[in-house]
Amino acid sequence: MCKCLCSIVWLLILIFIGYPVGFFFAGWYVLFCPLEACCDGCSGITGFLLKATQFPLYCTKNMLAGNGLCG
Repeated sequence: MCKCLCSIVWLLILIFIGYPVGFFFAGWYVLFCPLEACCDGCSGITGFLLKATQFPLYCTKNMLAGNGLCG
């Protein structure tokens, strides 16, 4: 029962937070990714943007596993 509730919470996080965050940062990632070839200082920025773009994946994995929010 607890895993089912955790999965529902993760689904809500995915829909209302995960997708908007992923879409927002995906656009920025596409803009900054070519700059990484020119200057190495952009690698930290693009790494963060990639992680933020993959936030829906993180939510989905936790939803399917039924993990709680704290671990």
